[in-house]
Amino acid sequence: MKQLLLTLTYLLLMATSPQLAWGELCTQWSKSDKLGTLRSDQLLEASGVVASTNFFKRLYHINDRGNEPSLFISTIKGKRIKQIGLNRISAIDFEDLTMASCSDEAYIVIGDIGDNHRRRNSISIHLVKEKEKFRRSVAVAKSIKLSYPNGRHDAEGIASHPDGNIYLLTKSRTLSSIYRINREIWQQHFKACQTDHSVSIQNSSGSNQLEHIANIDLVALSAGKRIAHLGGHYGSDDAQEKGELATSFDISPDGKNFLIMTYDSIIEFNFDLSVDTIPSTAALKKGRDFHYIDFKRLVHQESVAYLPSGRSIIYTTESRNGIHAPIMGIHCLK
Repeated sequence: MKQLLLTLTYLLLMATSPQLAWGELCTQWSKSDKLGTLRSDQLLEASGVVASTNFFKRLYHINDRGNEPSLFISTIKGKRIKQIGLNRISAIDFEDLTMASCSDEAYIVIGDIGDNHRRRNSISIHLVKEKEKFRRSVAVAKSIKLSYPNGRHDAEGIASHPDGNIYLLTKSRTLSSIYRINREIWQQHFKACQTDHSVSIQNSSGSNQLEHIANIDLVALSAGKRIAHLGGHYGSDDAQEKGELATSFDISPDGKNFLIMTYDSIIEFNFDLSVDTIPSTAALKKGRDFHYIDFKRLVHQESVAYLPSGRSIIYTTESRNGIHAPIMGIHCLK
């Protein structure tokens, strides 16, 4: 009964959430609601989540590194989990996923982008064509190798813009950087998406080079903000640096805002990455350029995503000690 009430509350908030003008920050969010759970025996290290734009209340998930290459499907309550094997690829370090489309075709984009020890010369994205019904295993539609223009980086966030470009967010104690995968790098491989231009920039190893867009100092951004850290407050600069490591990333359905999740925060930014230039962190103004969302923190949270309305957010975490991971929802009130 309690779960039913929470679900009804979620649907009511979705229906009544205000439609803000594009490019505005939501100034008041609801309290976090528990929408459901992910079973730890099926998704032990849930490291990414994205909502389908074609199938109502369907979520896609991935496991973190050390697991077989698989995609997982569930309802928004975490029910009816189905594991889909991904053929002809290996999983080095799956970290996040997003939805991208061209023409009438939708693709689930899996980011094999983790590199904790900065040892990888290239990273990969894998595109899986979305279907109403999946078999137990599917062939990946396309895998694309990528490399950074300025050395190796660890990354845990990937997000797509409605214009077709895909963005990565790196994870670092110093600067988190945003890189762009131009849409034609991936769309040129699909007949329905092809254009008259090709911007693939490959290096000698055959990797497509990412384009650097911006840097954000998440630790500096949080200066002066008292953030509860696992039941207390930051006791050291080291703890604050760990708490502000970027763990997930998403772009709003209209492209006008984006989210960054860290171990301690969810931050919404008021920039369109396709047209806006992000200024230095020191020049960013709270309330105008970004806003910290008040939410119930989860231990080792690593997944955040907008729902298709753009006015609701879901987030989850890795399972710990056999405890099922909750799926949480937050909704824009004004």
